[in-house]
Amino acid sequence: MKLLVGSARSGPGDPVVSRNSSVPRSALKAVSGALDIRRRIQDYITVTRAAEMLGVSASTLRNWDRSGKLKAARNPMNGYRLYRREDIARLLARIQKQTTGRG
Repeated sequence: MKLLVGSARSGPGDPVVSRNSSVPRSALKAVSGALDIRRRIQDYITVTRAAEMLGVSASTLRNWDRSGKLKAARNPMNGYRLYRREDIARLLARIQKQTTGRG
């Protein structure tokens, strides 16, 4: 991700730095890295949210993780399970196919 330099395309979470800024490059790289991580984290959801979407309990998801049916990533800061939105959507589609008799 690149930092936007006085661009009209900047969004609410994007830093805008003027061309004459005296901000050190290392600080800009750190901000850029933090924004990139925040965007990647948005691709994941918590156990509670995933369980709500799937209509199962959080304990069921944890059991599926232990048995390898649905693997969770771990939050690097606290070790909590996180599920990729894409994986949950794929699982939901599979479940819907099975319940409608098309799978």
